[in-house]
Amino acid sequence: MKDLQLEILDIKKAVLSEHRRQIKKWGVQDHSSFEWMCYLTEEVGELAEAISYYEYRYGGAQEVFDEAIQVATLALKIAEMFGVEGARMKWEPWGAPDVDSVEDFRTLYLNKPLKGEIK
Repeated sequence: MKDLQLEILDIKKAVLSEHRRQIKKWGVQDHSSFEWMCYLTEEVGELAEAISYYEYRYGGAQEVFDEAIQVATLALKIAEMFGVEGARMKWEPWGAPDVDSVEDFRTLYLNKPLKGEIK
């Protein structure tokens, strides 16, 4: 199969829909990074199973798509958590102010240069 370069389907819409489904089912989760990795690994296993069924047992493309979206959604959540954590780590030495929400954090920290750094 050829890489379609994320130009054909609205993957972002599918990921956001899956995110909403997960929040509705599980609520907002708070786990260790190891636990998040375990959940992602489990989802990758389900994707592997769906691909195996697709290739060798007349499984459907929709099942592969659904599992891939679940993997992408969880992987993006992990990337976001580590992106926020990385931004926090960069700013802490300068006495970063407390924030009350993720939106405040993004506004204060993300995509801002360190002191003396030119962006």
